Amino acid sequence: MSADKEDKKHRIFDAARELFYNRGFAETTMQEIAESAGLGKGTLYGYFLGKEHLFRELLQYDETRQINIITERLHENTAIRPKLLQMAEFQLAILERQYRLLNDARRYSICPDSWREDIDGKKRKWASLLEETVRQAMADGEIRADIPVGAAMAALFGSFSFYCFFWMILEKERPSTADLEELFDIIMDGLAG
Repeated sequence: MSADKEDKKHRIFDAARELFYNRGFAETTMQEIAESAGLGKGTLYGYFLGKEHLFRELLQYDETRQINIITERLHENTAIRPKLLQMAEFQLAILERQYRLLNDARRYSICPDSWREDIDGKKRKWASLLEETVRQAMADGEIRADIPVGAAMAALFGSFSFYCFFWMILEKERPSTADLEELFDIIMDGLAG
């Protein structure tokens, strides 16, 4: 794809993401997306078959981009705590932006099983990278080596996931970096022994 076409596709994704997030899937039209992207409506149909196709491609694009960013951060040469905090901040930002989009995908049955299988494969890759990070932290003495890897992963990422759930469902207020640091300090104190 040429640079111009790639630029237009990113403009469409940016406009669609913003509109879907703020207005929801059902309330957003292709005309509004085109106007927001500064393009003609016909141009959108040159890239996507319709609104559902655009929505699916946007979710898949965002998921792939997020996995790639997480992969880069996991391979940075830093201790586990800064990696976890970076990942937590990144994941919270994603949840903040995509919570409504993912709910719309489920509500309107927009994503076919094959797409879900692809996303599951990417999540398995992400989990494998997290396992690698925990194993490295064990080898470096940041996490006790006598703890099963799965238990360490569950303690770290299960706690964080529940914390995100608590924030999204009950609190409605984004946790601060200090809140995340405190959470990871508590967990790491137990894992480092």
